[in-house]
Amino acid sequence: MDTIESPTADSMMKVREKAIDTMTTVDSSMAMYFRTTNLDSIKMLMKKEMQTFKEQQEASAKQGSMNFRKDGIIVFEGGGNTDSLKWQLIDNKKLVLTAIDPAKGPGQMDTFLVEKLTASDLRLKLEKGTNKVFFNLKPAGEKKAEEKK
Repeated sequence: MDTIESPTADSMMKVREKAIDTMTTVDSSMAMYFRTTNLDSIKMLMKKEMQTFKEQQEASAKQGSMNFRKDGIIVFEGGGNTDSLKWQLIDNKKLVLTAIDPAKGPGQMDTFLVEKLTASDLRLKLEKGTNKVFFNLKPAGEKKAEEKK
């Protein structure tokens, strides 16, 4: 996996950053959490937390992988977890994933829209209500070649 994009999460981060910028007072819980009553220091620490969270998410995406096997099974690995699902590509436009683990429910499905499919890139879009998440993938060989640079 190369990157994961979430316009909704990005928008929420911008709203939060704007809220931090417009803060004018420090309440007791903020002072206790950040161990200071200095407003500028708290703003800086809050922004640093947001940046750290974003960097952790980016690193997590790069550690994840999806192995599409020829037998119709996809193996997800990431965050210390491994999961297997059945996959089916329909008209090069939809990727349907179906749970094969009975503990996850009978035939639970997710459908991704294929935004881009080439020999070097796969971009998938998952929509849940108004939330859209994009998964950008590259073949493992290319990812390893980029890491060596």
